[in-house]
Amino acid sequence: MATSLLLTTLLLVPAIYGLRVTQGSPCTSVCPSSTNTTGNDIVCLDAQFNSSPVGSSFQSCITCELKSTYANQQTGESDVLWGLYNLRFAFSACVYGFPVQVTNVSTPCLVSCQPLISSLEFGLTSPTSLTYNTYCGVSSFADNLVSTCEYCYALTSEQAYLANFLEAVRYNCHFMTTAGTSFAIDPSRIFNITQLPASTGGAQPSQSATSSGGTTNLALVIALPVVGFVIVLVLVGVCCFFLVRRQRRKAKERRAAQMMHYQWNDGAGSWGEFPLRQGPFAQGFSSPVYGPGLDQTSFAPYSTTEFATIPAPEQVYQPHLEKPDGHEQHFFPPPPSKS
Repeated sequence: MATSLLLTTLLLVPAIYGLRVTQGSPCTSVCPSSTNTTGNDIVCLDAQFNSSPVGSSFQSCITCELKSTYANQQTGESDVLWGLYNLRFAFSACVYGFPVQVTNVSTPCLVSCQPLISSLEFGLTSPTSLTYNTYCGVSSFADNLVSTCEYCYALTSEQAYLANFLEAVRYNCHFMTTAGTSFAIDPSRIFNITQLPASTGGAQPSQSATSSGGTTNLALVIALPVVGFVIVLVLVGVCCFFLVRRQRRKAKERRAAQMMHYQWNDGAGSWGEFPLRQGPFAQGFSSPVYGPGLDQTSFAPYSTTEFATIPAPEQVYQPHLEKPDGHEQHFFPPPPSKS
């Protein structure tokens, strides 16, 4: 009777599940502490994280650790780093069966993820606060290999969560979480079938940051290219306007120069097309003719008829001149000789 009562009691008592957590952390109430994470704490199928006690406990523990800012200054441990360690442990156990076989699910993604095995298993069985990030420096943990593995699991219908587990682990290698701060990626995005974006090009905002300022950031992302395009379009339009204006001005100057050239050199041009004072030579003469009271700077050409009426030089009145002593002296031309 006593034996059967003991067996009944053991069956009714739920199994104790433990995941690594920082000593003294408030998450110890969610994550029953254990010296090491074990295979009994891991599930590998997406549906099990919401439907099974083990999966729900794992998700609740990791959520608490990644959101926690607790860190033990004496040991150098933090909840965030132990949460990421538990994700790496789960991925390795589900994919490679190391350090313990959790499931027998067969998937072709094992071939795509095989190159990562040496890095993800590095220090997995003996983690310390000084070594649980050393996998980041292993040469096999290359971004192209990680992306290939993630892409394969993201396409599966039962294990899409594993792709986000691996991406969260990679994210912390590129953007190390400092002690006293929570993880940048919200856990609700990790336990999700929607694949996380690759973290090789820059830090990705957490879900909380996205929910608070995501609308503004999205508006900026959409508006900046549009504004930039409008600015470029305006600059191109202004440049085209001034270029066309300059070409038109040059063409106008060329036409004016050609017209001037034709008027001076073409036989069709005549002095009548210009002011009389612009040409020194009269038509039909090879030298200028000056009239009374005209000097070399103010002359006008004469036609043949006008030239016949010009008086002889001896009949032209000579103006009075001043003598050196200041007296005026008039000179008159001699009378015309009688023929």
